[in-house]
Amino acid sequence: MVSTQKITSPLDNHDDVVWITTGTTHVARAEEWPIMPTEWAHALLKPWNFFDETPTLGEKKK
Repeated sequence: MVSTQKITSPLDNHDDVVWITTGTTHVARAEEWPIMPTEWAHALLKPWNFFDETPTLGEKKK
């Protein structure tokens, strides 16, 4: 974590790269052996603390 905070080059105008790693969670049944037709994997890209507050409430009144 500390080494990522010490990045001196800007991240603007660079491609974002995401590596997704999945694990095997399917326990094969005797009927499926040696083929596993039901192995599922999914990924969700969801921002975390992208805004200081929710933008759906509109602008703050001054």
